[in-house]
Amino acid sequence: MLDPIEVVPGENVIYVVPNRVDYLRDREIHFSFRPRQPDKDCIIEFISKGSVFLKRKAKHVIPSEMFNVKLRLNAREIGETITINIKNSESKGVDKKNVESQ
Repeated sequence: MLDPIEVVPGENVIYVVPNRVDYLRDREIHFSFRPRQPDKDCIIEFISKGSVFLKRKAKHVIPSEMFNVKLRLNAREIGETITINIKNSESKGVDKKNVESQ
C-alpha cells in the first residue's frame, strides 16, 4: 500500500476536498476547492514534486463558488503532496503554455 498523498491549498485557495488521496491506480479523482479572493482570467495549477503537472484556465473565480476538477492522476508524476494554486494569468511567472480550457 502506498502512503497517502496530502492535498494542500496553495496560493488563493482557502481549502480543498479531498485533503488526502489514498489510492491512485485506475481511478479518477474529483477535486473541489474554494478561492480565497475573487479574480478574473486565472490559471489553476496542480503541483507535485516541485513542478506543475496540470494547468487549467478559469474565466473567473469567486469565494462563494466551489471550483471542481476531475483528474486521473499518474503515480509517477505525484510525490507526497499535491498543491493547488489559483493564479492570475497576468501575474509574473505564469507560463501560459500547455494550459487546458475549462
